[in-house]
Amino acid sequence: MGCVSRISIAFFVAAIVAGCANLNQAPDTLVGNNTGGVIPPKMAATQNVDSLAAAHCAKWNLTARITFPASQTGGEAVFVCEQPGQKSAVPVNPEPPMQTKSQPKKKSN
Repeated sequence: MGCVSRISIAFFVAAIVAGCANLNQAPDTLVGNNTGGVIPPKMAATQNVDSLAAAHCAKWNLTARITFPASQTGGEAVFVCEQPGQKSAVPVNPEPPMQTKSQPKKKSN
């Protein structure tokens, strides 16, 4: 009985590892849930990301808002699902903070 349990456990662990490996092998699958998701670069380059995000969020009667377009993330597009008419707490496409150089203080004579 102990041998059968060990074989069962080994098979179960192998199945989990194989399932995890397949997650990384799906570059053309939108990943997300009712709060939003990520559109992979391959899909973002060939399809309308607004339509893909809207169709995904519509499953939960929510609207989609692209938070980071592919041009800002290196290829993938990121979106959130929100209640229709909901005001966003985060600005759309936030700009990175501006880098400034500090000026040396002048000595007074």
